[in-house]
Amino acid sequence: MHPGDHTYRNQVVRLADLTVTNDVIAGVTFENCTLVGPAVVVTLGGTLSGCEFEGSTEGIFWPTGDRSHVIGAIALVGCTVVRCRFQRVGIAYTPDQEAAFRRDFGF
Repeated sequence: MHPGDHTYRNQVVRLADLTVTNDVIAGVTFENCTLVGPAVVVTLGGTLSGCEFEGSTEGIFWPTGDRSHVIGAIALVGCTVVRCRFQRVGIAYTPDQEAAFRRDFGF
């Protein structure tokens, strides 16, 4: 695993290792990985499908309201995240993402 890699498959990935100097992970594909925090992620484009989050929905999902900026979270920009397990990771979402998150993650 290296912060410059663009594809991770069947690996345990500490998100903090990919964001040492930048809060953005862009154009990266994660397949069948375990993504480990502690972290809060914000998805900006891309795909998040077939994933599981460990923990309760009250702890995992962070509604951002109408905020246009979030500081301290990791932005997943144009990333493809497929069949991954998130451990110790929350996900922040905007009002326009809420319906999709409720449908996709059953909360």
